[in-house]
Amino acid sequence: MAIVTGGGSGLGEASAKLMAAQGARVTVADINRGNAEKVAAEIVQADGEAVAATFNLHEPESIGAMVKDAAAHWDGVDILFANAADLAPDIGMRDIDVATMEIEVWDRIFRANVRGTMLCIKETLPFMKQRGAGAIVITGSALALRGNAAQVGYSSAKAALMQLSRSVATTHGPSNIRCNVVLPGLTLTDFVKKSVAPPFLDMVRDETLLPRLTEASDVANAVAFLASDAAAAITGQALVVDGGESIHFPGIGKMREVVAAGHLMPD
Repeated sequence: MAIVTGGGSGLGEASAKLMAAQGARVTVADINRGNAEKVAAEIVQADGEAVAATFNLHEPESIGAMVKDAAAHWDGVDILFANAADLAPDIGMRDIDVATMEIEVWDRIFRANVRGTMLCIKETLPFMKQRGAGAIVITGSALALRGNAAQVGYSSAKAALMQLSRSVATTHGPSNIRCNVVLPGLTLTDFVKKSVAPPFLDMVRDETLLPRLTEASDVANAVAFLASDAAAAITGQALVVDGGESIHFPGIGKMREVVAAGHLMPD
C-alpha cells in the first residue's frame, strides 16, 4: 500500500499511476480534492486500486488524519512517496535572494517543504514498523546540489530534505525501513509548461546532455524503483534525474559550439 502526497498532479500523479499499474494500492493525497479524485478515478478506470484524500502540509492535524485514514483503509502502509510541496506562485516570485528575503516567505517554504515532509514521515513510521518494513521516497531537487541565482529558500529546503532522508535511513534501517531522495531537474510537468518562460526552457535544453528534457514519467520510474524490492539494499541515497544537466562543465552548449568550430585551443 502506498501513500503519494501531492498525488493530484505532476510527479505525484505520474508516480501514483505507475505504482498502481505495478500492483500497489494507492492513496492519492493532495491539497486539491478535485485533482486527487480525478487521479484516483483514472487509476481505478485502468483496473488499479486507489482512493483520494485531502490534506495540507501546513496543518499537522490534517497530515496525521490523512495517514491514519489511509492506513485504516488499506490495513497498513508499505510505501510513502513524500512529494507534496508548497509551490504557490506568489511565494516563488519572492524567493530570490537572501538580501531581499522576507522572513515570512522563508518560514513558509521551510514549514511546508521541510516540516510538512518530516511530519508525513513521522506519522507513517509507526504503521511501517507494524508491517516490519517500509520504503520512503522524498522529492528533493537537483537545485539542492548547486548554487542558483534565485530560489534560495526552495533550494535550501530541498537540501535539508537530503539530510532528513539520511537521518531517517540511519535511525530506522534496523526496522527494515528505507528512505531515499529523488532529485529531479527541470521536469516538463503541466505546471512547468504553464509557468516557465520558453527562453528559460531553451537555456536548460542547452545544458542537458540528453536530446530532450526530463518528463514526469522519468522521475516516476525512479520513484517506483526506489520504492520497490529491486532497491531493497538502497537507503539514504539521493538519485538525480535530470538528463545529465547537473554533472558537467558549465555552459556545455556554448562549449560544444567552440569544440565544433575548432576553437578549443589558441591558434
